[in-house]
Amino acid sequence: MPAHAKILISEDVTGTGIEALKKKYEVAYNPDLWKNGPELEKAVEEVDALIIRNQTKITPILMNKAKNLKVHRQGRGRYDNIDVPSASLAGVVVSFSRRKTRFP
Repeated sequence: MPAHAKILISEDVTGTGIEALKKKYEVAYNPDLWKNGPELEKAVEEVDALIIRNQTKITPILMNKAKNLKVHRQGRGRYDNIDVPSASLAGVVVSFSRRKTRFP
């Protein structure tokens, strides 16, 4: 990701990996954002990466709003809250972290 990348964390995700990201990128941390669909849709409009766990619902509508999104990172291996076909069509990489909050 470019040095000026914007990362949004829309759930309660913490740890040393998140702290490392904050040192390198612009990170917006709003652990309750997943509860407010319209606010989340507005927030994703200008981010390059989205970090979630299992509460944030990644829908086709959300993907359409996230025009700059390149990477979506999830802290587990299941994608039942993500519309993976919509992400794929938008060219967004959906991946997960095998270890708790250990992000590159």
